Amino acid sequence: MFTTLRVEWNIWKLRSSSGRTQLVGTRALLRIGAPAVKRLISELRYNHVTQVRVAQILGDLGDSRAIAPLIDALNKCDRGFFGIGMNSAVVKEMIYEALEKLGVQ
Repeated sequence: MFTTLRVEWNIWKLRSSSGRTQLVGTRALLRIGAPAVKRLISELRYNHVTQVRVAQILGDLGDSRAIAPLIDALNKCDRGFFGIGMNSAVVKEMIYEALEKLGVQ
């Protein structure tokens, strides 16, 4: 239960407008590791604000459970499902980098 709360708290930090707060959340989620993957995947699917950072974290964690959701996010990016103001080229690049880290060419 404590890990679940830590994951939620740090995902909340990813949504902050403060780059420093986002960095703190990113580092914490990387330390938490595998227990955070399932929740990160759901954030990747449903929250356009944090997708770039979540894709980076999933790639760095190297968990194969993230491959299909990352590909799905990439396909959604191609179909224009990102929020207003999102630079889809940046999002796509981060997703490609994450997939590369996961061994997908």
